[in-house]
Amino acid sequence: MLRRKFIVVFLFFAAFFASEGVLFSASTQEPEQLRRVYFVRHGQRPGGGGDPALVDLGIEQARLLGMRLKADGFSGRIYASPYLRTVQTACEVAKIIDGKIILTPLIQERRTPGKSAPVKGQTFEELCGSFGDLIDKNYPLKSPWVYSENTGQILINHVKEALDNALKSGDGDLLFVGHEATVKAAIEILSNSSGLEMKDVPIYNCMMLCFTVNKDGKFFFTGLTADFLKPAQTTDNFKGVYASPAAAK
Repeated sequence: MLRRKFIVVFLFFAAFFASEGVLFSASTQEPEQLRRVYFVRHGQRPGGGGDPALVDLGIEQARLLGMRLKADGFSGRIYASPYLRTVQTACEVAKIIDGKIILTPLIQERRTPGKSAPVKGQTFEELCGSFGDLIDKNYPLKSPWVYSENTGQILINHVKEALDNALKSGDGDLLFVGHEATVKAAIEILSNSSGLEMKDVPIYNCMMLCFTVNKDGKFFFTGLTADFLKPAQTTDNFKGVYASPAAAK
């Protein structure tokens, strides 16, 4: 059976704004559509390292993400990397769709020994103290949860494990709120399954990578978009040309 392949090369971010936030879409899905799977990058964070919270713009991005998912009829489980910025993004979504989030270290940020500074991260008790019932207490987080190394194939394997575990855990849609590296790993994992090749794709804050999966476990690419954000709300962390005033605080 012939498989269609699409090569996507993004040379200029201007193309993103010209298309109103839709970086790539495809009609590769079949009529049978059982489950939707979303991978999302967290909202805007301030510059620097550590485990920061979202800036004001990041909270608004997360809120708009939640509204988009509600409009899409999202119904399922929300998984979040335990970093504060990802938990906060997921919780803003959970408020809107009336859900809870499951903390999973498997979709945490990349970590290169000797290059990225160690981050302790908050404990399950601390996160529950901050976000209350928005966190599902049936899935406790064991500390320490920050990996000593999480890059390259190791990171890809972790993301794949998170996806496999979630697919086996029940029915319904799935949302994974992680980092730029999480979304890129998901592209690496799922693009081949859907007959798609994606290269040099910019992953903006709160951008959604969307797939559907059928009963046989085959994935179909349905979109990579941040079209629910205005151009001035579209950022790439502190590297973007647009920034929240709160980022300077």
